[in-house]
Amino acid sequence: MAIKTLEKADVKDKVVLVRVDYNVPMDGLIVTDNTRIIENMPTIRELLNKGVKKIIIVSHLGRPVGSVVDELRLKPIVIELESCLGEEVDYMPEDISLITREKIESSAQRVVCLENIRFDRREEEGSDELAKKLSELADIFVLDAFSVAHRAHASVVGIAKYLPTYAGMALAKEYENINSFLQNTKSPFWGFFGGIKLDDKMPVIKSLVGKLNGVAIGSSIAVAFLKRYGFGVGDSVVSKDSELIVDQFLEFIAQRNIQVIYPKDLIIGDSISCKRVKVFDVDFARVINKELTPMTICEEGEGIYDVGEKSTTEYQKVINSAGSIFWNGPFGWVEKDEFSQGTMEIAKSMAKANAKVLVGGGDTVGFISSKAMTNEYDYISTSGGAMLEYIANGTLPGLEIVKE
Repeated sequence: MAIKTLEKADVKDKVVLVRVDYNVPMDGLIVTDNTRIIENMPTIRELLNKGVKKIIIVSHLGRPVGSVVDELRLKPIVIELESCLGEEVDYMPEDISLITREKIESSAQRVVCLENIRFDRREEEGSDELAKKLSELADIFVLDAFSVAHRAHASVVGIAKYLPTYAGMALAKEYENINSFLQNTKSPFWGFFGGIKLDDKMPVIKSLVGKLNGVAIGSSIAVAFLKRYGFGVGDSVVSKDSELIVDQFLEFIAQRNIQVIYPKDLIIGDSISCKRVKVFDVDFARVINKELTPMTICEEGEGIYDVGEKSTTEYQKVINSAGSIFWNGPFGWVEKDEFSQGTMEIAKSMAKANAKVLVGGGDTVGFISSKAMTNEYDYISTSGGAMLEYIANGTLPGLEIVKE
């Protein structure tokens, strides 16, 4: 599917509304990771270089659920945006109903930023009324946030009904790189899946049938298998309805003859002190075949929080022999250094691998970024759920509005 890119837009002397995703990590009022802000710089600078009259930035932060939440105002984002852009940005914290075209055009700055669009309940409802209001502020709409392209929200897809619409440079880059990876996978092709929800990964695994040779799993996904077969996992995080999803997964991979690499050892930790307690060796094949009597793995106040050295050794064998790898989700509780060692070993192995590696998902990318490893992979997607939905479905509502 070809998309309408920014280079095809006549933007000189126009007011351009740009939907971005500045839902960035914060520590109080300080932006701790400005990756998503930097990603949109090429689009903003290109528009400025082409002589736009004004740029209107529209974004969200957090989940205010249609209410004004002071902690989720975009003022700190604007400060970081000004630093990245190198010029002042006019922050307009007023309710959207008070923002007019005249107010936009009379601003002394070339770039203005509206308040958190999710303060308006109509945003997530996909309100046509809100979309029309936003469209009245501008001449052209640019969607530059692949990460929200799976949302049929007013500021994502609704504006396209009223304005000429184009893909920004960050969205186009994400779209092209994901497509390039998927269209040029080399065998053996392995999926590495961590995180919490196996049900989020299932549509992706199904969509890659015919390409995918095997999957390696860890973190809470692996724990779900133990819980499904009656093992006591204590305070370990396990997603809702995990038993049903485990059964579906096992049936699917058996039908498609997809190889699965399970952890061989698990790190048990104290839930309060976040210290390692013990290593538990486990044979998942025997668990699934009901050859092992269910037992309590974690005592009260304990949980499974990482994979051990035997596990990472198995993962590394797969990584070293792979032609292509798609990685989504950390393999442990990476927010705690004590339980990030397994994920770190996987990350280092993939960075050195001969395979083409696509890394995606907020937690995975955040971990890699925190370790200054973002330049060591073929492509890193910051789009999280949108990337998973695109791989699973082949399109997104936000891509439909920019297609040729």
